[in-house]
Amino acid sequence: MRANIYVSATFKDLEAHREAVREAIRGLDHIDISMEHYVAEPKRPLVRCLDDVRRCDLYVGLFARRYGFVPPGSERSITEQEYRTALKHKKDILCFLLQDDAPGWPAEFVDQGEAAKKLKALRDEISVNYLQGFFSTPDELATKVSTAIARTLRLGTTPVDVEREQRLMKEWRQGASRADRSRARHALINMGSPRYAAVIKDLLFETKDVEEIASYMEELLTLSVNSRQVMPILVDLLHADVINTRRIAIFNIGELGLRSKEIHPDIVRALTKLETDPIPGVRAELAHTLGKIHHFEEALPAVRGCLEKLAQDDNESVRRDAEESQRLIA
Repeated sequence: MRANIYVSATFKDLEAHREAVREAIRGLDHIDISMEHYVAEPKRPLVRCLDDVRRCDLYVGLFARRYGFVPPGSERSITEQEYRTALKHKKDILCFLLQDDAPGWPAEFVDQGEAAKKLKALRDEISVNYLQGFFSTPDELATKVSTAIARTLRLGTTPVDVEREQRLMKEWRQGASRADRSRARHALINMGSPRYAAVIKDLLFETKDVEEIASYMEELLTLSVNSRQVMPILVDLLHADVINTRRIAIFNIGELGLRSKEIHPDIVRALTKLETDPIPGVRAELAHTLGKIHHFEEALPAVRGCLEKLAQDDNESVRRDAEESQRLIA
């Protein structure tokens, strides 16, 4: 499976190193995302950079002797903001630091004063928590990055043990005791079982009991830590006949957003189609949820249009929630 890998670094001082890393990523048949795709200058568009970090599968940070450009009104450089965004959104992080004794490093690429202090603090933090290695030359860096990427992505994509999954499904359905069935159910959740997620989806379409719906939804949220199949299931549940199922599905998509889970623009657009739902409670939940999600640029027009309509809704609760969400995403 091809991964989107974001490469973060200052530009002029690490131009050759960045290019070596980008070539290494493409050589592994992954997709490199970096400032070269924007414009070849240090003042690249911050919003797009941070959006790309949020959407990437893996963040690679390269840190030398420059702190980087600090946008007006900010105390942090774009490079540090990219790193902080990767942390906030719980991305896999690989960081590489220029060796202290790297030969021939130009003095013009060594910060002084306040920028140097901020860079030292950042490098010290990275050295403790996320350091993968030191580098000097572009070729040396490319080799280390390739090895680290291959190891990280291989460990992060361990497939479900199908035989164990089948055994646990059987035990969950036919276990001799309630305790046995409960243990099997928890094991299926912990392994992120796609088969168990599909069963929950069927149960959610069948039941009308509010407590059962909430319980099954809670299991789906737990599964979402391990399985990317959960979000499409929630999207399918947006069209359920049972009102409470629609409401709780909308709510939980919002909760995933609050937990820094990425909500793809296609899913957001599927949400906005519920603006005409005949039930005011569903529309109110939709209006509230749209304010809890980080919206990528391509989804913003649909979201803003939806909230504008909901802000004119006949129901006071819908209007209030829509107006609040409008303020949050302004």
